[in-house]
Amino acid sequence: MRKPAQTIKDPPMEITTERLCLRPFRHEDWRDLHEYLSDPETVRYEPYETHNEAQCKRIARSRVYDNAFFAICLGNADGKMIGNLYFREEEPRRYELGYIINPAFRRQGFAYEASQALMHYAFHTLGAEEIFAMCCIENSASYRLMERLSMKRQAHHTQYMYFGLRRFGRRIYEDVFEYNITAAEYLLRSCRM
Repeated sequence: MRKPAQTIKDPPMEITTERLCLRPFRHEDWRDLHEYLSDPETVRYEPYETHNEAQCKRIARSRVYDNAFFAICLGNADGKMIGNLYFREEEPRRYELGYIINPAFRRQGFAYEASQALMHYAFHTLGAEEIFAMCCIENSASYRLMERLSMKRQAHHTQYMYFGLRRFGRRIYEDVFEYNITAAEYLLRSCRM
């Protein structure tokens, strides 16, 4: 039987980049969270449907205590939250990465910048051996981002995940691509940059 996934035991208070700050969630993040989780197109490839304000308040409150989620903020920790990262240890030293960005801030490289910063932290500080991510095969923006992060497609899983879509009250499972990058591949890539 598979062990439950683990969150980062001692997450950093903040990870900063040139334009962003990754930080733990705060209760007041619900407003920014609602901006994108209430958008049907944004949650099209997520395993849930749109959320109303009350649901976003509950989600933000729960994520305050869940080290697997990082708020992506413009500038500093008090800047506008434009998305979030999901990062959980699924097996010893093997982490799953997920991301979602407010549509008003897409196509500006923020998901890449935030993911790259978290990958750097994982490989250099946490001692991660592998990072993987999955997406619906129709979500070309997501798998292009994974490829830009130097992740390699490892598998095509059929009818593997559901993405909020329902038919006759039942979830619709869709095909997904799985991508990964190992510590050795990441360090080699870093040397070439």
